[in-house]
Amino acid sequence: MTGNPRKEPSLTDLLNDPIIQLVMRRDAVEREAIEAMIAKLRLSRRAAAERMAA
Repeated sequence: MTGNPRKEPSLTDLLNDPIIQLVMRRDAVEREAIEAMIAKLRLSRRAAAERMAA
């Protein structure tokens, strides 16, 4: 697990977890889809924060 203030696993840690991988495979969820969704969410949050700061 990578270090962060709240001691939470990183996205990479979660996606590399064997149990998470089994669940994703069972549900036909692709790693790339999760990574793309998180990237889109980060961009939208950053844009919202920039609008609030302006």
